[in-house]
Amino acid sequence: MVEDNVKTVYWTKAEEEEFYKHSPEWLNDLVYFALSTGLRKANIRLFEKKWIDFENKIIQIPRTKNKGRKFIQLPISDSLLTFLEKKYKESLNDVYLFVNPVRNRPYSDKRIDETFKKVCETCSVKNIGFHGLR
Repeated sequence: MVEDNVKTVYWTKAEEEEFYKHSPEWLNDLVYFALSTGLRKANIRLFEKKWIDFENKIIQIPRTKNKGRKFIQLPISDSLLTFLEKKYKESLNDVYLFVNPVRNRPYSDKRIDETFKKVCETCSVKNIGFHGLR
């Protein structure tokens, strides 16, 4: 039997703004990056600085670091470029762009999912998980 498991989920601008108000800054950064790129959580969580080509304004993720084993190349908008330049300068880790400053390692899937869920509950945003940001 064929199962129709497709659903359309979206945030209103008001829901997005409410989420950002109640979310910690580190999660805001991950959410903004997800909404700007459409990348999977694993690609964002383990995003390497060397994947950013500031000169040509593109992100290049090698096929070995992607679930579908496909080379990903994304253009960088002006607003995303500004964000990435800031994060790059702030990051204390030599490899990863988004790291927990206490542990100097990428955030865990569990921490991202639990915090995302808590903030959504606080804001009364329903039926969306981090993957829904794609």
